[in-house]
Amino acid sequence: MTYKNIEYSAHAARRMWERGVRRADVRRVLARGVWSSLHTPPLERRDPRFSKRGVIGRRELEVVYTEDAHRICVITVIWKD
Repeated sequence: MTYKNIEYSAHAARRMWERGVRRADVRRVLARGVWSSLHTPPLERRDPRFSKRGVIGRRELEVVYTEDAHRICVITVIWKD
């Protein structure tokens, strides 16, 4: 389980609502998911983006996020079917 504060971008909140993803699903993937890839930012000043995948029910969920010492910021969520 992660003990950092989890914040959600406006984009992530919208995608979660559209795709029926709950905050508990995101927390579960962040805590127990498998790191899948590093998303390099297109601009040098942006934070590196990371991705974790985990199974929720019968579907695989990918969570794209940035992270620093105190918080995790969820960028988007994607069902991988």
